[in-house]
Amino acid sequence: MPLDRSPPPASTAAISDESTSHDSHSDANLPAPEPDVNQVATIKARQITLPPFYKQNPRLWFAQVELAFMNNNTSDVSKFRQLAAQLSGEVLDSVSDIILAPPRDGKYDAIKKRIVTAYDERDERRLRRLLRGNEMGDEKPTAYLHRLRNLATGQCSEPVLRSLFVEQLPDQIRTILTISDTQDLGCLAEMADKAMDIIKPSITTICIPEKTATANNSTAGESSKTNAINALTLQVEALAKKLKRFQSRRPRSRSRGR
Repeated sequence: MPLDRSPPPASTAAISDESTSHDSHSDANLPAPEPDVNQVATIKARQITLPPFYKQNPRLWFAQVELAFMNNNTSDVSKFRQLAAQLSGEVLDSVSDIILAPPRDGKYDAIKKRIVTAYDERDERRLRRLLRGNEMGDEKPTAYLHRLRNLATGQCSEPVLRSLFVEQLPDQIRTILTISDTQDLGCLAEMADKAMDIIKPSITTICIPEKTATANNSTAGESSKTNAINALTLQVEALAKKLKRFQSRRPRSRSRGR
């Protein structure tokens, strides 16, 4: 005998529909799940384009690389992977042990230190290389010092700059500057300017008899040259005394100005 299957009461169906609707609204109001931080960092790291390795100045290259990493909040592991993927040839060979067996912590710093140690020239050697064919010539010492600083781009210490600057000065100027104990390289260059203004005419005087001397008047030429050297010596001594007095007065003049 067939069973009587009557529909559920209207109230029960309404409750069921209301429950389903309520659950749907509740799910819609739930906040969206936050993305995995590590996953986001990985995606960002993939978007970074590093410049080609600059062998001539690895410190400058790493400064560029770190600017790119800074904008992306990249993790140590991601930086290490990005850097390792960028290297090739002999640079890659120089860090092969670190890449194959990286340290547990500080992976990026380890590979950076190795590369900088291997390829970064000493300040003095790099500046000497840049100065090849860029000697002082007829420039004023102050102008040459300015050019020297531009070539150094802030990566060379003052003692190294001073050494290279003084080496380019004429012998007579170096002799005069030995009386100065100033540590201010700019002040030293100004002194060299003043010395050059006095020395140049005397050097020209010395050169004239050398060019005009002949076999017949070589004795007269030598005598004239000796006289010019003696005159130059007196001028150098006088200039040295003036510079010494000027240097001894400078601290007192600054204190009066205050």
